[in-house]
Amino acid sequence: MVQENSSVIGIWNLISITTEADDGTISYPYGKDVGGLLMIDARGYFSVHVMNMKRPSFKIPDPRAGTSEEIKTAFENYIGYYGTFDLDETNRKLTFHVKGAWLPNWIGDQIRYYRFEGNRMTITTAPVLFDGKNRVGKLIFERVK
Repeated sequence: MVQENSSVIGIWNLISITTEADDGTISYPYGKDVGGLLMIDARGYFSVHVMNMKRPSFKIPDPRAGTSEEIKTAFENYIGYYGTFDLDETNRKLTFHVKGAWLPNWIGDQIRYYRFEGNRMTITTAPVLFDGKNRVGKLIFERVK
C-alpha cells in the first residue's frame, strides 16, 4: 500500500518521450507527436500507455486483418503495460512489477526514477536496448487536474 498523499499518485498525461544513447544522441522513438497516459493509484497498481499519435490506421478495420507492415508499424509505435509497483520516495524510485505488456519480454520488474517540476513528473529508465543501442528513456508527464 502506498501513502495516499504520495506525489506520484494520480493520472498523468504524456508530454514527451526521448531516449539518449551512450554517445549522447537524442531520439524520439515514438515521434514528436506522442500521446499517452500513466495511472498510479494508492492501492499499488499502475497502467501506462504510450503511442505515436500519427500511427496509420489499418486499411481494413479488423484488428486481425492487418498486413504484416501495418501490424509491424502499429507495434513499433506503441507501448502498453500494467501491474503493481513499489515506491521508494527517499531515492525517488518506482519499481514496476509488470504483469502484462505489449512486449512479453517486459514482464517482470522495471525500475524507473522520477523527479518533479511543478505539475510535471519526469521519469527516466535504466539503460535499455533499443534500436540496437543502449539508451536511457526520458518521459515527461503532466498531472491531470
